[in-house]
Amino acid sequence: MRIEREPAAIGLGGAALIGFVWLMPWPLASNREWAVGAWLVLLVPLVLVELWRDGGLFADRWNPGVPHGMRAHMALLLVWIACLALQLLPLPAVLRDPVQLAVAPALPAKQGFAPLTIDRYVTLAYLVKAVWLLLFQWLLLRRFDNRPRLVRLVWAWLAIGGVEALLGVILYASASSYRVFFVDVEQGLRASGTFVYHNHFAGYMELMLALGIGWMISLLGQDANADRRQGAVSWLYATLRFLSSSKAPLRALLVVLVVGLIASRSRMGNAAFFVALWGVGGATLLALHRHGAVHRRVSRAVAILMVSILVIDIVIIGNVVGISKVMRRIEATHISNRPSAGRVRPRAHREESIDQRIAPGIAALSIWRDHPWFGSGGGTFFLAFLPYRPENVVGFYDHAHDDFVEFLVEVGVIGAVPLIALLLWSQWRGWRLLLGRNTTGFERGLAFASVMGVTELLIHASVDFNLQNPTNAAMFLWLLGLPHWIEARRQRKCTPTQGGGAERLFCNNRPI
Repeated sequence: MRIEREPAAIGLGGAALIGFVWLMPWPLASNREWAVGAWLVLLVPLVLVELWRDGGLFADRWNPGVPHGMRAHMALLLVWIACLALQLLPLPAVLRDPVQLAVAPALPAKQGFAPLTIDRYVTLAYLVKAVWLLLFQWLLLRRFDNRPRLVRLVWAWLAIGGVEALLGVILYASASSYRVFFVDVEQGLRASGTFVYHNHFAGYMELMLALGIGWMISLLGQDANADRRQGAVSWLYATLRFLSSSKAPLRALLVVLVVGLIASRSRMGNAAFFVALWGVGGATLLALHRHGAVHRRVSRAVAILMVSILVIDIVIIGNVVGISKVMRRIEATHISNRPSAGRVRPRAHREESIDQRIAPGIAALSIWRDHPWFGSGGGTFFLAFLPYRPENVVGFYDHAHDDFVEFLVEVGVIGAVPLIALLLWSQWRGWRLLLGRNTTGFERGLAFASVMGVTELLIHASVDFNLQNPTNAAMFLWLLGLPHWIEARRQRKCTPTQGGGAERLFCNNRPI
């Protein structure tokens, strides 16, 4: 069997993609149509170059034995984009929905042809964002197609995450007010960084923490063989080895990210991080403990890491930067309260109750019941919700504060099915890698990052709209694709000499 050396060069295309990773959070987290349009224009030349170099969307880059997981992952995204494009096509009245008559009476007559969406321009902008997300993820998964290249990408993500966390804390401490990109921003109540909305900033910190902790686990897995060779390693030697490795700056970065998350004062953001860390981490510890002595040594290191995050980051440092304020916000959350003014709140800030937070999502389900199959159109929630808004929900809602409901309302069952399949497909593979006996430390760390990051944002999505933010959505999709990236790397890494199934199985599970 032949094991090829993996090239580390990323080329100009890879450097440009890292530049995208660094720049996306800055223009209001790219949460404006002009920002998404600019990124798409800059991304198209990279896509054309990649297609010219390698021959297409499903090129031989993923051979031998083209992994079906990666193909299915990209195909499901394409199906979702096709559903969005379908909403823009003129279709007969029998396929259209009653909400069009309530919201857009100026559309063509019922007997004529008209698009499924209630606003074709809004849906077109939504489609552009979806295409940009697809192309960006495709380029990331293809350009950073081996371990040395992925290391560079991971450190690029983590570096900008650390910068964003520091900036968010500094702006929060300064309590400054300023105007950027024609938007008035007030700091001081909660850290929001360049995201403006503090819950989007919290979602970004959640994803970065998942990636950072997963990457730390991958580095801890590399020490298992070293510990076995040296036996009982002294505490001093272990400390010096830790400080001289890349784990020391990574551990410091995790502290900064936790501080940023706490400073956001996001109730569900902090709760989602805690639940995902101990839920996914606990399952990982149990799996490692059952897999033999070497894995048990790694499980002890992972347990120490998780406890240190709880004790040092959350309890000690969190008390300094204000974890008690987050706890008071959670304690002050009531089941019901007087209605507040949606996202446009009065100066005297009042905490939203659970009823107030979920009321728009519950009311929006009436929209879906009126047109369950095709939805009201991508990005049109703020229009479709107007006729259905109950009297006790006041103010303007551009989003449902519930990503699950918003996707269902805007794209219907037909558009939601590929998204659900995409999520389940990725998480099934991620959990298999995370709990598998023959998974390497490197692969387990990436699987942990994928599963924890997706779990966090799905929990947060039940009361917010992080997936509507392009920067968070881009990283979320990349984490979703990591289990398929691992499969692709396994199949490309080894070239069996005889092609036997047992030999391929051994090759795919050796520490590569």
